[in-house]
Formats: sequence, C-alpha cells, structure tokens
Amino acid sequence: MAENRRKPGAETIRNHGVAGPVSVHGEIDAAYIEAALLRTHHAEPLRLMAAMLLRRSEDVGYRLGSARAGLLTAWAEWADRRLIEAAGAAERALHELRALGDNEGVAGALNLLGSLARRTGDIARAARCHTDAIEYARRAESARETSIALRGIGTCEMMTGNVAAARHYAEEAGRVAEAAGCVEEQIDVLQLVGTLEAQGGRYTEALATFTRALEMTRAIGHRRLEAQTIGNLAPVHAHLGNRSRARRYDLEALAIHREMNDSLGTAERLGNIGTRYQEIGDYTRAFASFSQALEIFERLGEKTAQSIVLGNLGVLYLVIGDYVHAGEALHRSLAMARISGNRPCEAYALMVLGKVNERLGLPRQGLLYYLQSLRLCQESGDLRAESEDCLGIGQLYTMLDEYEEAESFLERGLSLVRSLGLRSEEATLLTARGRLEARRGNGPRALELLEQGLAIARANDNPVLVHAALEALVETSRGSGQADRANQYVHAADEALRRAFDNDSRERVRTIIAQYRDAAIEREARRAGLRQEDLARLAALPQNEPGGGAAAPIVAASEHLPLRRIQVRMLGTFTVTIDGRELEDSAWGRKRARELFKLLAARHRQWLTIDEIFEQLWGDHAGQQIEMVVMKTVSNLRKALGGISNDLGVSIRHDNGSYMLDLGEHAWIDFLAFKEEVVKARRSTSAWEREQHYGTAVSMYQGEFLPQERFADWSGHEREILRDGLLESLEFLARESLRSGATTDAVERARRIVAEDPLNETGYDVIVQALEELGRTAEAQRFSEEYARAYRAEFGENPPEPVSRVATEQSED
Repeated sequence: MAENRRKPGAETIRNHGVAGPVSVHGEIDAAYIEAALLRTHHAEPLRLMAAMLLRRSEDVGYRLGSARAGLLTAWAEWADRRLIEAAGAAERALHELRALGDNEGVAGALNLLGSLARRTGDIARAARCHTDAIEYARRAESARETSIALRGIGTCEMMTGNVAAARHYAEEAGRVAEAAGCVEEQIDVLQLVGTLEAQGGRYTEALATFTRALEMTRAIGHRRLEAQTIGNLAPVHAHLGNRSRARRYDLEALAIHREMNDSLGTAERLGNIGTRYQEIGDYTRAFASFSQALEIFERLGEKTAQSIVLGNLGVLYLVIGDYVHAGEALHRSLAMARISGNRPCEAYALMVLGKVNERLGLPRQGLLYYLQSLRLCQESGDLRAESEDCLGIGQLYTMLDEYEEAESFLERGLSLVRSLGLRSEEATLLTARGRLEARRGNGPRALELLEQGLAIARANDNPVLVHAALEALVETSRGSGQADRANQYVHAADEALRRAFDNDSRERVRTIIAQYRDAAIEREARRAGLRQEDLARLAALPQNEPGGGAAAPIVAASEHLPLRRIQVRMLGTFTVTIDGRELEDSAWGRKRARELFKLLAARHRQWLTIDEIFEQLWGDHAGQQIEMVVMKTVSNLRKALGGISNDLGVSIRHDNGSYMLDLGEHAWIDFLAFKEEVVKARRSTSAWEREQHYGTAVSMYQGEFLPQERFADWSGHEREILRDGLLESLEFLARESLRSGATTDAVERARRIVAEDPLNETGYDVIVQALEELGRTAEAQRFSEEYARAYRAEFGENPPEPVSRVATEQSED
C-alpha cells in the first residue's frame, strides 16, 4: 500500500467508465487504498465508501474488493466507537481476507481487533492480535501496519506495567513509521512515548513530545488526533503546576470531540476534567464529570477506562466520608483491572483502598493495600505513584507509632517528588513529615516542616493542601504551648476550608450522587424488564444516606466495613482470603471445621441436613451420635469464623435439622463466579460478548475443583460440571481464534483442551488446522497421529475425519 498522506475530504473514488473488469478492479483497489489511509477520520465517509466499493465489487464479482469493503465498514464502526459492531465486522473481514491471501488486509483487521481488545480490557488477547499482525504486515511489506502492530504491543506492555518493553516497541514503531513517511502513525507513536514519559514522572520531556505531536496533527488537519494530543497535554501541565492552562486544554479538547460527535473522546476528556476539578477541591463538578464519563464508558464497553473512573469516584466518596460506596467503587475498579491485567489501574485502586482503611482507623489493613500497590509501582517504574504509596505507608506507620519506619517512607517519598519536580506532592509530604515530628514531641522541627509545606501549597494556589498544612500547624502550635500562634492559623485554616470544600458544596455533592444513583437504578431496572409500579416500590424503600457527614466518627463508619471482602478459591488450591490476607491453616482450629467449610461453601446458600453432612464427612459409622458430632463441628467452624462473621455478614444458619452457609453480599467464590460467566456467555447474542465472558471464565479456572477432595463423593459432580464449562469455553475460544486468524492463540487454547481431555476432537482439529495454516505441517501430522493412537487405544478403531486425515493416510500407505 502506498504510504503517502492525504488530508480528509480528498476525492476517494472516481467513475471513469472503464470497460474491463481488470480496470474496474484497479479502480476499486485504488479507492480502497485512499479510504484506508483516512480510516481514523469521520465514520460516515468510510461507511459510504464501503457501501460503494461493495456494490461495485459485487457487480464485477471481485471477492477481494468485497472483503476490503467489509474491513472499511469495521473501521467506520470503530471511528463511531461502536465496539461490538466493529469487532463483528473485523472478524468477518479477517476470515475473508485470510482466505483470499490479502496479507496487508489481514494485518489491518488484526490490528483493529487488537485495539478493540485493549479497549474492552482483554490485554492478553490484544497483544496476541498485534503479534500476529506483525507477521502478516511484514509479509506484505506494509510499514504502516507493522508500525501500528508494534505500537499496539507497546501499549499492551505499558498497561501491564512493563515500561522498558513498552519503550522498546514504541521506539521501533517510531523508526518504521518515520522511514515510511506515515505521519499519522508517527503522531500516534509520539502519544505513546509521551504517555510513558509522563508515567515515569518526566513531565518536561512529555511536554516536548506532546507539543511536537500537536504541531504535526495541525499540519495535516487531523482534528481527532489534535483533540487527543491537547487532552494529553492537560495533565502534564497540571503536574508542572500550570493548572489554569491544563483546564483550558481539557475544555478545548472536549469541544473538538463534541464537535466531531466522538463519544469515546468526549468521555476521556470528561474523565480528565473531573481529575482537574478534583485536584483543586471542586468535588461537585468532579463527581458530575466522572459520572458522565462512566456512563459513556459503560455504554461503549470500555472496561479499562471504567476501572480508572471508578477509582477516581472512589476517591470522591472517600472525601465526603462515604466509605461504603468508596469501597464498592474501588473493589469494582480493582476487579476490572485484575481481569484485564492492567497493572497501573490495579495499583491505583489498591492505593486508594489503603486510604479508605486509613480513614476507617484500620492501619494494618491499610498497609497491606499500600504495600501491594507499592510493589506494582516499583515493577512498572511509576515514580509518582510510588511516592503516593510512600506517603500513605508513612502516615500509617505514624498512626502506629512506628516512627523510624514512618520517617524512612516519608523521606523516600520526598526524594522522589523532588526529583520529579512535583511541588504539590512535596507540600503534602512535608505536612506528613511535620505531623510525624509533632507526634514524636519535636515541636520546633515539626513547625519548620509544616511552614515549608504551607509555603509550597500557597505558591501552587491549592486550597486543599493549604488547609491541611494550616490544620496541622494549629494542632502543633497548641501542643507546643504557643496559643497565640495557633490562633493566627485558625482563621486562615477556616478560610482555606471554605475555599476548598464548604458545607454547601458537600451537600451539592451528596445531591448529585443521589440523583446519579437513582438514574442508574432506573436504567438497570428497565433493562431487567421491571414495570413502573416496581420502580415506584423500589423508590419507596428506605435508602442509607451516603457517608456519615463531616461529624460522623471513624468508629461509626468502621462498623459497616463494606470494603472488607471475603474471597474463597476452590478451583486449584483451596484458600480463604479476607481483605487480601489469606487465612492460615492454624486459623481453622480443627481439620473437620475446615472440611465442613468446604462442603458448605460448595453448596453456598443451600440447606444440607445433618445426615447429609455426616455422611459426606464421616461416612457410615453406626452407633455414633450424629447430631452431636455435627453440632460440635459447626460450633468449631463458627469459632474459626468468629472474627469475620459480624464484619462481613458471614453466618451459618440452622433450621429444622439443616445447616446453610451464607458468606454475605460482598463475598466472592471463584467457582460460582466461573459458572456465572459461562451462563452469561451462553445468553449473549453476539460473538464478541460471548468471547469476553468465556475468556473471563477461563482466566478464573486456576485448576480443578477442590483437588484435595478428589475422592470425596460430594465434590465429584461439581468438578465434572465445572470441567465441562471450561471445555465449552475453551472450545468456543479456540474456534473463534482460528476463524479470526489468531492461529497462535488458537493453538495455545487447543493445547489446553487436549490437556484437560486427551480425546477431545475439537481440540485436535483446531491444533491441526492452525499448524497447517502456519505452515508447520510436520507438527500437524504429529498431532494427528497422536490423536489417532489415543482414539484407537480407547475405541479400537480409527477416529473420524478431519482430525485423523494425516494419520489415516499414512496408515493406509
């Protein structure tokens, strides 16, 4: 494909009245090439072009033209941010283009599928699509598709926290794009490079990179890329202290996205604007912006973006003292980040959960979250986030009176923010250091540090930080016996608090939150088919007021502890985890108590009679006092769970000679979550949604159900059901991978199928077909022979076609 650039609006197809089909084919090819070069622009011209090319291609029987028209349709859907429709069109085009041998078209479709997978949170699949795209792009000698694929892999590496690999791929993509003169692709690479620089705290370099990208976008007149670049410049300016310029850039980018009816870009800018408002303490507008962004991301299926916004909403709930919904939002954010493998999002959610526990007066639990976040930040090289974790850890160690540890982490955080030039963060850390010295009884040193923090906060015009520093100065002055000095600070602290977050503003936030929640409930109810009278009945139910207000004591808030969560894993190794901490064997007290928990958890919220429990755990022992034995074991289990029962709503109910375990509404049990994803996949109406649910189910299946209880009668039936669900999921995913051209992915999934079921015909069929398409015929023949031998050993005859084709032909020879 020609790599020259054309501005949007250029004529893309001409009716020359050519006579022969060869000339028509050439004209169609030229029109496709020109349209493909404009594929990131408005959707409507692409859709019109696709329809025109399809009609003309069908008129002359040109199959390649029809397939390429399908790819243009997929790009049009992508430009319109209709992700499910884009995925379906791309998969259909990919299948046809592969059959026709259009390597460049295959690479384009795979790159689009990779971008879609990233957007919907499946980073592993995205990386596989881009990796496969490189192979086809290089066969076609397409520099553009090669660069896009390399950039795509770099983006995946960035999202999984592998910064060094991300930089490598970005640099290679940039070299390829520059050598071929692909200006648009050079701009996209610069966006990735700038983002990596900003994540590493190198804001001056990021500013230069994004500024260069902006000049290039304006030179080619690409409005969408211009808006994206301006939007990327905004947070960089904010980190450099230019908050007014950051807000101006955010609003400018938002205006362009709205002008272009770009819903995804609009949502991304709204998220950025929410962050700007949050930074200056305007929480009312911040919540409104985040809520609008989240609604759009949910509609588009943008899971990674949802994770980020949910994390930001968790912070806002935390600010107004609504620990219930803070925990819920953050756990949702954390779950999405972990499923997609997005390490920076995971680290952020963990960090804010540390803050929530800090506010709830649970320093040890907060440390667990902070330390997990710190480890992820260090692995990814995110120095700014690392400094935030150091701040949180230092403050918690201060609460625990472990002063040496506190000083170590706070000094480490100060060193990081000073190296990055982050003045607001430096003010926060100096205030924390001042509080530490005050707690140690070192009043003069504390006042010195707090004054330094106050000066920086005022210089940055940040009322939130100014109030925090002044509040600490009031406390420290009074503690040092300097009443007059304390009184001077009180007035300034009150004024800063009014600027940062007055009572009227707090109430406005609560009103917005309530309205947003009501709207969300109504949307979900209508989606579920509830009638108007059902909605009215729901509205009449008493609602808990979010948070406890400014005067609500921490002790009262901690009674709810909704953010605490029990996780039970029964697929693979059996573990019970509470707030990230695994229960040790000694916590169960007696072995039978642990076995009873497994049995009841396997029948979660189902009644089991005393006779059933005894038979499953002890077998048939005549003469024993069955009821007494079971009651004693239940009592031991209750003791083992005693520390969490009240906090998490865990209960073992007894009624009419039967028992039932209820782990509470915040519990997560892996095998039940697995079954739920399989059911969702079966009910899905599109292949794209089905693939998402099956893929999530497979990621949850970490081994067979309770392997330690392999010979227990009560576990066998459940084990087979779950194994069948796994095979169903893998078979669908393997076939889809093969159909879409992701042959490496298909082989990987099919290998897992035959590992679980050595006589699974689908698994061997996919392996053989995929290997043959990759040109690895000898390996394909070996797998065919392996299946044929296993089949003959089991059934005494040759297997049916097609998997046995190679092996059967060889035996006949």
